[in-house]
Amino acid sequence: MKITLLTMEYPPMVGGVGNYYAGLVRHLERENIAVKIVVLSNNMRWWQVLWKVIWLRADYLWIGQILPIGTAAYLISKIRRQKYFISLHGMDINLALAAKPNITQKILTDATFVTANSEYTKSLISANIASEKVIIIYPSPNINEQVDSAIEQTILSQFKLKDNKILLSVGRLVERKGLQQVIALMPQLLKNDQTLIYYIIGKGEYQPELDQLILDHQLTDHVMILNNINNEELKIFYLHANLFIMPTIAIKEDVEGFGIVYLEAGLYNTPVIATPVGGVKEAVIDQQTGLLCSPEELLPSIIRLLTDSDYANKLGKQARELIKGKYSYSKQIHKLIDQIENGKQ
Repeated sequence: MKITLLTMEYPPMVGGVGNYYAGLVRHLERENIAVKIVVLSNNMRWWQVLWKVIWLRADYLWIGQILPIGTAAYLISKIRRQKYFISLHGMDINLALAAKPNITQKILTDATFVTANSEYTKSLISANIASEKVIIIYPSPNINEQVDSAIEQTILSQFKLKDNKILLSVGRLVERKGLQQVIALMPQLLKNDQTLIYYIIGKGEYQPELDQLILDHQLTDHVMILNNINNEELKIFYLHANLFIMPTIAIKEDVEGFGIVYLEAGLYNTPVIATPVGGVKEAVIDQQTGLLCSPEELLPSIIRLLTDSDYANKLGKQARELIKGKYSYSKQIHKLIDQIENGKQ
């Protein structure tokens, strides 16, 4: 069995989609399914993708982005009956259906099968493709849990993680992550606890707005955006954070399809606060692995989890148990393998 993954997102590029693919590839190869990875430039047009990949031979082309890569795969399938399957994540299919509904429909129809990262994402194509042709492959944390003790001591000292209450957010710095809401609440939170520090780890085009908000609220000692934290260092932030928070908002077609970072935090017994937007409701189980709340409920929810350690610890423990069970790679990878094998027949 030979599979070729065509994607515009893959490590070392930072991001949940790339990590999703890397984890699945690693576990497929453990099951003796070879995967060739072709990383394409994110500014390529469909005809450029076609020219680059038409010569590839595989049992399956695995399409990482429905547009423009799916267009090339669809045309190749008409030329030589090439099988392909598509992985969808939420925002990608929303944008594709809005921008190019006709070709998107053809790509979906011609695919051997489609994977979605959540029931929410699957629901976005319910009118376009038969339900039985779509399988849910949930993201799983692509993390080696163990931390390096020397790195841990350095990070603890440098960022004062042991002596303060730590709020943490991780992800691309875009408006829909909702981090501006947390920054705006910090002055009120600091009235209750002056030891509170909010670390935001990530990069993105929305950083200037966040930086300005930090200045406007005079929070430079209590809110810090870190752009260059590597994966080993990130694990230590997850481990020592009191609370992980990412209150996403929906902006037109740009909606959170799942949110792997919620699971990464939960893997370290860290409780989370989120908003019930898109696929987030599947990543965070309200009052079981974290709290789902409206923007108006953010302040009291944060205060509750920072002051009620027993409840916070309970949520964190239950989050880890869920991730080790339902969202483990061992659970997810065999669903994908079964579909690959069935489609081969």
